[in-house]
Amino acid sequence: ALTNLKSSFGALTEKDQLLSKSISSQNDNRASAKISSQITATAGTTTLVVSDLAENQVVYLDNDSSDVTNEKYTSLTQNLSDDDFTITINSPSGGSANVITVSTHTTQGIIDAINAADINGIKARALNFDSSGTSFNIVVEGKTGAANSFDISSSLGNFGEITTQTAADLDLTV
Repeated sequence: ALTNLKSSFGALTEKDQLLSKSISSQNDNRASAKISSQITATAGTTTLVVSDLAENQVVYLDNDSSDVTNEKYTSLTQNLSDDDFTITINSPSGGSANVITVSTHTTQGIIDAINAADINGIKARALNFDSSGTSFNIVVEGKTGAANSFDISSSLGNFGEITTQTAADLDLTV
């Protein structure tokens, strides 16, 4: 993909090749770009200024609704409840509620339930921050762009969440 991008930008120096250029990616979480012009385009220099990169939303989940920094999960098989509980994801933020029932009452059960729900590309995984292998958060990530923001909540009593990165659009000036 990088070679194609380099070739496309290199071709911009040749006026006869300024008909149409396209850049894309196989990854759904990446933006694509298309550069088009008429054959009568004037040769010259154009400046592209990227003010902000597009970002995806990232939320950390842990085992304490009052303090996300202290109560990490201790195992993927850690029992969180004796009963089924729900996780609600609104994507985009403020949109309609997607209610997920978690019937495997463990941290792995939360990860599997979120991933199986397939809500607007939102995925969950375990992430060990302190390299101990015994303490981790669940990381929930959405697709890139402000339109892909989401809200997450749960009926589980000890369900903490903190948004560490908000979804944002690319800000590009030509």
